[in-house]
Parts: sequence; C-alpha cells; structure tokens
Amino acid sequence: MVMDYPNGKQVLKVVLLCLTVFIMAFYDTYTNHSLTNPINQWLLQFYADPTIGSSWQYYYHKVVTKITHLGGDLIYYFLVPLFCFLIYKRSWATIILTTISIFFILKVTFFLKQSIESPRPLLSLADNSFPSGHAARVTIWCGILLLLNKIRIINFSLFWRNTLIAIPLLVGFTRIVLGRHWLSDVVGSYALTIGILIFTGYIIHRITHYQQHYES
Repeated sequence: MVMDYPNGKQVLKVVLLCLTVFIMAFYDTYTNHSLTNPINQWLLQFYADPTIGSSWQYYYHKVVTKITHLGGDLIYYFLVPLFCFLIYKRSWATIILTTISIFFILKVTFFLKQSIESPRPLLSLADNSFPSGHAARVTIWCGILLLLNKIRIINFSLFWRNTLIAIPLLVGFTRIVLGRHWLSDVVGSYALTIGILIFTGYIIHRITHYQQHYES
C-alpha cells in the first residue's frame, strides 16, 4: 500500500515556508521585535503574575505553569516507550531518522540560544530568549506522533490529531504569558521543528515505499 504523504515538490514548499517564517522570526528578534511588538504587548496583558494575591490569579498561574511543563525536559521520557514501540514494529528508518532530527533540532536551538542576544520579556534568566526550547521540545514530541500517523505507523482519531496540534500551541502561549518568551521565539521554534520533521517524514516515506516495492 502506497502511503499518503506529500510529494517532493510539496515537501520542498513547506520546508521553504518554514525557513521563511524562521528567518522572519530571527529578523524580528534582531530588530528588537519590530514586527510583532503590538501582538507581544497584547499577549502580555494575559501575564500570569504569581505576585498578585487574588485567588483567580493564583489558579490561573498554577494552570498555566502546569501546561508549560509539557514542554520541559521530562517530555523525553515519553520517547522511550515510543521507540520501544517502533522497535517492535521494526521501523528502523523511522528510529534512526527521528533520532537524528531530534538531536539536530536540539543542537541548533541550543546554539542559537547561546549566540543570539535576546533578553527575556519580563524575567531575567541566565540564558537568552530566542528560540523557545519548551516550544521546540513539545513540537518535537507531538510532531513525531503526527508524522507517524501520516505515514500509517500509528493510527490516531481526529480528536487525538487535533489534540496533538493544540498542545504545542498551548505551551507556546504559556511561554509568552509567563514572561519567558516573545512571540517570535515561539514561532521560530515551531518553524524550525516542523520544517525538519516534515523533511524527515518524507525521507522515511520514500525509504518505506522502496522497501514495499522491493518486497512485492
């Protein structure tokens, strides 16, 4: 069975679009958020301030903090059972290429954070702001699951596909309203991660297609 995945030209268009969005996010950071400043100011109206003593603000901050942890380092523990499942399925190309993609995304994110001077919106933290590590990590996890669904290794219902799209968006929103990141930090992470994973999925698709053709 030939799997339904975008062809090479379509993948190239998506990757170029992601690259364009990433460059715009970088430019926005470089120019002190000249492109997104009005949106940043609007989003910061939802700032989850832990110093306000009202019960509403307390629970709001607590919920937002719980959501943002979905993009923390603990998310990688979920990759262990996923890779065990892929080993069971003998999807070796998927394991190798997704591992390389994850490593590459994390290294690029770390390098950019160390290289680009971008202070946090409201908090003074040790590392720079661009791009968002939390947004990248949660997009890696959800993106891999959506990729596996697309190439028919896992079958998700529409509800779970929409949930996997919504989670990175929610985490990105929490990074902004917690004062950790600007909009361009989050959007840049989305673009970087999605572009690499879409390209990875295409390579996996081609390898699997050739294997099926050879076996038939």
